[in-house]
Amino acid sequence: MTVSLKYNVPNQTVLRWRDAYERDGVNGLKDNRKRLKKKKERTQAELDELEVLRKRNEYLEAENALLKKVKALVEEREARLREIGRKPSKD
Repeated sequence: MTVSLKYNVPNQTVLRWRDAYERDGVNGLKDNRKRLKKKKERTQAELDELEVLRKRNEYLEAENALLKKVKALVEEREARLREIGRKPSKD
């Protein structure tokens, strides 16, 4: 019985292992793949851009909150005017 059948390993894999062992000995059989990707170091330009984008995002969020408040105030005013029988202005 062959090794590949006994251990349910493809024959090509066993041949590759054999070749690696013959070429480099035991070191040829070591797993040299990286297990975890290291976190990429950010450059100063990327950090600066990130800071600019964070500030821009904060500004846009504040602007959005302001517009929502203005809309709520306008709707409240229009509701009061309808209550007393006046038409809201087109402004």
